Amino acid sequence: GLVGSEMCIRDSSIAAYASKARLESIIVVPRNVDYGKLAQIIAFGGNVITHGDSVDDTFDFSRKIAIERKAYNATPEFNALAIEGQKTISYEIYMQLGSIPDIMIVPTGSGSSLVSLWKGFQELKILGLIDNMPKFVIAQPSKCSPIVSKFHSGETTESLGPTSALGLYVKKPLFIDLVIKILRETKGLAVSVEEKSI
Repeated sequence: GLVGSEMCIRDSSIAAYASKARLESIIVVPRNVDYGKLAQIIAFGGNVITHGDSVDDTFDFSRKIAIERKAYNATPEFNALAIEGQKTISYEIYMQLGSIPDIMIVPTGSGSSLVSLWKGFQELKILGLIDNMPKFVIAQPSKCSPIVSKFHSGETTESLGPTSALGLYVKKPLFIDLVIKILRETKGLAVSVEEKSI
């Protein structure tokens, strides 16, 4: 079987591909998940387990379930193959534009999406298809913006509680140091966004 966690389209994809391959999928989601996202997972036959309030809680629990059930953990934060799959977004951007954007704004929770995009653009650069990297800008909800605070002050701040951007509600981002390194390398920025503007 497959185990996945994090509240975004990847969970629906995991459920869909598992169903196609006639594999059981277990998707761990935090409480207060958007019903539209939940409906997609269930429609594709995913077995949903609700655990915790933040995405961090789902990460830890999905790892535990994967070990207990001897299942493949497809959560990007624990799976290098997921990063390899997500990096192809950079290829698609390059193929559709014929170049790369000057700036990329990336909503960020754990940092896996930014790391994936950066990896894809790095590979395009190594292949000689592009000459430079886009400037990356990460955006986090002001209620939970540990990467933004560490980028600006060197210290992480405590989460102020749940945010309406539930997929970004990650209190302890696993890729925090790598994200900051990427932002510095690309002369990027880290910004927080108030709830009313999300």
